[in-house]
Amino acid sequence: MSLTRAPKAAVIETAKDTMMNTSFRAPPDAAIVVGAGLAGLLSAYLLEQQGQSVLLMESRDRIGGRVLSAAAHTGTPFVDLGPSWLWPGMNERLSHWTTTLGLKLFPQHQSGAAIMEMQNHNVRRHASTYTQEPPSLRWEGGAVALLNALMARLERTQLLLNAQVTLIRHA
Repeated sequence: MSLTRAPKAAVIETAKDTMMNTSFRAPPDAAIVVGAGLAGLLSAYLLEQQGQSVLLMESRDRIGGRVLSAAAHTGTPFVDLGPSWLWPGMNERLSHWTTTLGLKLFPQHQSGAAIMEMQNHNVRRHASTYTQEPPSLRWEGGAVALLNALMARLERTQLLLNAQVTLIRHA
């Protein structure tokens, strides 16, 4: 994620193989945030809190960066495929934003068997005989709840997906 303040006229070029496939002018005086992962979304939110309009550009077809929560089937619970846990005493900033955004946490289940998929795609089942210290917590709705809570609060941010930025220059 990077942040650039657009001059009165800025031209943004995107990679030829993205859906945008173009050069275009950024909105005048908009802050340009490249990357719509957690850091990019939080940057856009904080810039808006200072009265700034934001152009948020993401090369993928979704927000989130390494944060990805998915359901195996419609109506089933989400599974975190990226970051999953929070340790409040160790992750003070994430704890702050979890509270600020009104998100709920629950304790990570620690007893019973664990299933692991190995690098060669073999699946192994292990009896779990250990507990974590300190215990970890998880977000209700998965780690994607952080992203969704930030997106819901963005009012002056223009989000462009499928926009792999290759150059930002003065017009």
